[in-house]
Amino acid sequence: MKLVLITFLLILPLLACSGAAETDEGAQGDVQIEPNSGEIEAGMVLTITFPAPMIGPEAIDVPNQHFPIASQPALDGLFIWKSQTEGVFTIKRVKTGSPYHLTLPPDLCDLAGKPLATKDWSVEFTTPHFRSPQILPNVMP
Repeated sequence: MKLVLITFLLILPLLACSGAAETDEGAQGDVQIEPNSGEIEAGMVLTITFPAPMIGPEAIDVPNQHFPIASQPALDGLFIWKSQTEGVFTIKRVKTGSPYHLTLPPDLCDLAGKPLATKDWSVEFTTPHFRSPQILPNVMP
């Protein structure tokens, strides 16, 4: 019984290390955006998370930062870094009935100056179609 316990205690750290290596590798994954599909509209907030620090601490919570994502057509809104790896983009306005295609600019680098190693990252959004206002019948009191 002691032999089994000793063997288990010797193997456990090795298993923990291999699990940590997989987690670290996964942490170097792609850029994440929430929501990552569906309809977008004015007032909606997109949260973008990067796998590596993108800015220095002095740029956190500074308003009107450059939006590090390319959009076709261009999205109008305000971007603020909430941490060195995460920012929020509040959409100001969208073109009604237009699809939006978001990608990473080819020259996007992290804080260390390394290009982001992401594989063809892109997301697609749609916008609501224009709806004519409902006309209510004249109601006399």
